[in-house]
Amino acid sequence: MRFAASFIAAITALLSSASAFNNPPGVDIWCGKAYRADNASFSPGGWLEDPAKSSTPLLDFKISPRMNIYLESDVQGSFLVDASISYLVGQQFPAANSSSSYKSAELLVEILVNVQWTLYWNSSVSTLDEFAALGYNVIHIVPAGDLGDTPFPWAKFEPYLERADKLGLYFQYDVRWEWSNLTTMIDQVNRLQSHPSILLWYIADEPDGKSNPINSTGIGYQTIRSIDLYHPVSMALNCYNFYYSDYAAGADIILSDVYPIGNNNSYSTVYNTPCNTTYGCCGCDDCVGVFEDISDRLDNFAHFDDLLGWSKTHWAAPQAFGNETFWTRFPTAAEEVVMNMLSINHAAKGVNMWDFPTSADVLAVTNRLATVLTTDTVANFLLGAPLVRKLDVVGATRVDAAAWVGTSSMLLSVVNLNYGNSQGKIVVTLPAGARVKNVNNTLWGDVKWAVNGTKLETDGLLGLEVSLVILELE
Repeated sequence: MRFAASFIAAITALLSSASAFNNPPGVDIWCGKAYRADNASFSPGGWLEDPAKSSTPLLDFKISPRMNIYLESDVQGSFLVDASISYLVGQQFPAANSSSSYKSAELLVEILVNVQWTLYWNSSVSTLDEFAALGYNVIHIVPAGDLGDTPFPWAKFEPYLERADKLGLYFQYDVRWEWSNLTTMIDQVNRLQSHPSILLWYIADEPDGKSNPINSTGIGYQTIRSIDLYHPVSMALNCYNFYYSDYAAGADIILSDVYPIGNNNSYSTVYNTPCNTTYGCCGCDDCVGVFEDISDRLDNFAHFDDLLGWSKTHWAAPQAFGNETFWTRFPTAAEEVVMNMLSINHAAKGVNMWDFPTSADVLAVTNRLATVLTTDTVANFLLGAPLVRKLDVVGATRVDAAAWVGTSSMLLSVVNLNYGNSQGKIVVTLPAGARVKNVNNTLWGDVKWAVNGTKLETDGLLGLEVSLVILELE
């Protein structure tokens, strides 16, 4: 009865917030903006603003339990302590007298392509074997076709779960639900929470773009957590800055849907309207149409997290589709690698490409890239070593470089965002205190680096060239 009462209260709360946006009656919106030619623009609201800042540096001290689930036999625990310098002014927390605890999402390297059930998977269970052989480690089956039926077709789907378990594949399991009906989600979480192939839940796909009630994801998240404390919850957000604090409250892992390839980001070719901060939908919210749209979004969301005082894990959702609606073409193989590696340079802990089937060259190059990024060597750097972003690069503009610094070696990623070649000597300054002996291993690309103590040098970069190397430290 207690759960039933909570369920009724959740639905009541959803219904009460269903119309909390600025659009006039009858005006369709995306990311809070009118986008049809017969509707006028208005302020969408939901913008997260920076608060007033201190004129002097402050200590930003955060502490949280390393784990929030313990067995009766556990006699010790540990804490994660994060101390950094900030100019944000905090506020006093109210006294807490509850037994609730904070949980930070687990960091993991996840490489996958979203695949619609009716376009690939439902042909045969053997499709899982094909995907495993390509180097992917997590599967997200988009519940199209009969996977959207009620009741859910368990007899048809469970052989896929069992085969994935045998292959060592995991599911980002999709429990997307109509915001006014939690029943199907509850049924699936109850049934699958103990299955060894379940890695995490996927609770919502672009709820901010669709302008679902702003508390819908939070209510869904708390509902899942009341059933299952062991698996993190993920969602994809589409908007640049639209009620982020409300929608992102509903997940541990946030994916960024930023699709800048092959579309006009200033004028909608679908709705014949301009696109700006208060009007229009061009397929990539508040984008310019450059690769930096991806890194800016990841950095922006991380900044929001700092403002809100919480910790979220971020994944990227690079574009792997085209020839539809806003997008006139597929990304090239080189563009796909740039989008993937630029995301990782900006702290994305997973790569979740949308979607499959894709072009043959994109599929081939992402297969190769997945094989590299999911190795133990690379994973240990990406998940276990400090990341230093935006390394200084001299000799070319729009070259993004990042490093993960270990005790005896360093992983360096350099991404040329220019379509044209960058001529002349290019110098990358390594993180402070790091001195390099040599290039130990080239994991991706053909760049020839010369070591010069605290710097790496090369004679130019090809357009969209990517270099991923392991450096031995002195």
